[in-house]
Amino acid sequence: MRLLFFISCLLALQACKTNRTSVDLSNMRDHQQLFYYSLIKGSLDERIFPPVGAEVRINYRMLKDSIVLDESYSNFHPTLVQIPSDQYDNFFTKALKIMAIGDSLRVHVQAQKVPDMLGEYAGRFEAKDWVTFDFKLYEQIDEAKMNLQIQLEQQFLDSLR
Repeated sequence: MRLLFFISCLLALQACKTNRTSVDLSNMRDHQQLFYYSLIKGSLDERIFPPVGAEVRINYRMLKDSIVLDESYSNFHPTLVQIPSDQYDNFFTKALKIMAIGDSLRVHVQAQKVPDMLGEYAGRFEAKDWVTFDFKLYEQIDEAKMNLQIQLEQQFLDSLR
């Protein structure tokens, strides 16, 4: 009886370990064998994809299993990113190029494929671990709007002196 209990415990522990490091890739699309993703289209009638060189505002979240390691949602403004030409693409920009303004994207990628994206959290991942990124693309910023925002932020900083 004790042997049966011991074997049951070992199997339960192994199942927990396997579930913790596995990722459900069903209903996800493969992008050039680099990552898997699911896209939630925004509510805009027209799908507007920012062109190369455009500045966009995004929010992101990086997770290991269900633990949030890094995120930008608490920032005053969403993060500003420029869409690069194909020659400067990396995992992150390839993901952004799938999105139109207003879209949300969930990406699963093996950590070993994107060590530069893990930054200070790289040590928390083993070679076969998966990392999850959530992205939300809010808006495209034209040069005039960008200059106005810079001017307003500078005025705000000057007022703090």
